[in-house]
Amino acid sequence: MLVGTFGQIVSYFIFITVLFVGLTVAGVFVLRRRDVAAPDYRTPGYPVTPIFFLALVAGLLFLLAGHNPVQAALGVGIVALGIPVYFLVFRRRTSEGTAP
Repeated sequence: MLVGTFGQIVSYFIFITVLFVGLTVAGVFVLRRRDVAAPDYRTPGYPVTPIFFLALVAGLLFLLAGHNPVQAALGVGIVALGIPVYFLVFRRRTSEGTAP
């Protein structure tokens, strides 16, 4: 709460949440490409539906970043602060011989 009001802090993470939702849907394409056999999951209208959704997400990200560029950048920056922690935790696990 030191960096702003509750509403401002929530708006920092709206951009990053929409970004991660888009990355999750984009993961469908990665999973389909890697899995040669028939997938265990079905995506209605594949590939049109995920592409349409990703286009909408891209438009929403563009509008959010255009309306509040500082808040979008702060949200990305705060999440990026966790990257070194992630690598420190998982590097330590793999060096001990246990898979993450």
